[in-house]
Amino acid sequence: MKQFFPLLMFFFVCSFSLSETTQFTKRFRNDVRSGPGAYYELVSSLPEGTEVTVKKNDGNWVNITTKQKVNGWISKNCLLDKLPDISEKDQTAISTTSKSSKTSIAAAVRGFAERFGNAGEGNEAFLSYADENVFSLQEYRSFLKSTLAELSPIPLDQFGDEKNYLGEYISSLAEQGVGLGIAARIANNGMVNDSAKLKYLNMLGTYLIESTPSYDVQFHFFILNDTKPTAYSAPGGYIFISQGMLNQCINEAQLAGVIAHEIAHIILNHGLKEIKSRAAFIKIEEHLQALEQQIGDELKETQAALEQFSSVSWELANRPRTAAMEEEADNTAATLLAHAGYDPNALSELIKKMESESKKSLTQNYDQEQTLLFVNMKQRKEHLQKFIERTLSTVKGKLNLERFQKIVK
Repeated sequence: MKQFFPLLMFFFVCSFSLSETTQFTKRFRNDVRSGPGAYYELVSSLPEGTEVTVKKNDGNWVNITTKQKVNGWISKNCLLDKLPDISEKDQTAISTTSKSSKTSIAAAVRGFAERFGNAGEGNEAFLSYADENVFSLQEYRSFLKSTLAELSPIPLDQFGDEKNYLGEYISSLAEQGVGLGIAARIANNGMVNDSAKLKYLNMLGTYLIESTPSYDVQFHFFILNDTKPTAYSAPGGYIFISQGMLNQCINEAQLAGVIAHEIAHIILNHGLKEIKSRAAFIKIEEHLQALEQQIGDELKETQAALEQFSSVSWELANRPRTAAMEEEADNTAATLLAHAGYDPNALSELIKKMESESKKSLTQNYDQEQTLLFVNMKQRKEHLQKFIERTLSTVKGKLNLERFQKIVK
């Protein structure tokens, strides 16, 4: 027995050592967090090509350490088995900026917000708390447990080509900063500071985004003090739902549909697509990446691109998108609802209700007026119903009425 115990320990140590692997970061920005989830505190951000040692796995997240003593959790979306093809210039950047502090990242985001998001025209106080978590880890675990006790998520692979709607979204510091500035302007409309509703909205939104390949991007959800049924999304993951929209919803599945629709606008990069359609010669994505390393005065070539990105994003946040964008977001939202375990018909029912409400707000000559709201709702309802009948007719998701009524109503 005395001989067996040291031998057992030897195999245990060897097994643990062999389980560690070496990988490399593949994105321009690779966030490291204190735990396996986008809602954990940001520890650092690693540039492309950083060598990491993978110590253990937890679902879509891995625990890593680097030669520069950065320790934490990073998503599998960020990693490759071999060093990506990057230039000598990039290699130099890696050796000198292999660890970015959460303070420097926050400062960079706020700098973009103030300079290009026109945050000065908005709610300046919003900038100080917009990126804070409103729920604790224990609260989210409890929420997730009760959610999965009610819902039966469907694996994404079962959706065939429809799963392509739910692609991977990557947000740069510049995009996040401009989005924060735009969000501050939206917040100027007035905010609802109901902690119970805000926690519920953010935990529901987190559950939905974790059901997508963009699970490692932190989204933030807010309630606007507005009686009109509206919802807004800004680049970088800032989403607003009005009190009026909450009043329109009658169950959790409908609210999840509204959130999923706004998530879809962001992960489908509708803002960038609109910019490209207006000015194809601007390589906006390259400019945004370049700006991550030059936040100071070296912005002459990229300033116009970023200002246009901000302008178009603000327009998209404040007016209905094109019919094609709305329909694509509806399709994506319905697919996400089904994937997460909700009834996708809930979104169709909500749009149908809003179409009916929009008719009441018009004069008796509404057929001649052809308001944008009415036309969009009617068209969206018909398109979404056809999409659900064609692709999601066999899905039997839940409405989750009880929890919604307890917190929202």
